[in-house]
Amino acid sequence: MPVWTRKVPPNLGKVKAFQPKHRIAVTSAFLDLDTGISKQLDRSCLRLGRLGDSDDVELEFPIAAFTRTRCEQVTLDITLEAGARYYFVADGAFTIHLAGFEYSEGHRGKLPA
Repeated sequence: MPVWTRKVPPNLGKVKAFQPKHRIAVTSAFLDLDTGISKQLDRSCLRLGRLGDSDDVELEFPIAAFTRTRCEQVTLDITLEAGARYYFVADGAFTIHLAGFEYSEGHRGKLPA
């Protein structure tokens, strides 16, 4: 299974949707190593949304919260279905990275241990 990654910069008022060609298992989210200590905002929230056919938000919810030096990485268990349109938003001062696996064509089993 190929490794899947995505970089989510701090929200600047724009949402960039994407449509996976294959199912994706999102397994972790973590803060950028070069973020440093922010004196204004020391927390970030990662939100996941799904868009409908007419670009309307079908659903959106927070999936992780981060505090620099206290919580910088979380384990996730999220499957993104092929063909659906998703977006991630990082609220706060930090860039958040996502990692996981892209399922191969026709794969329906569990991720390797």
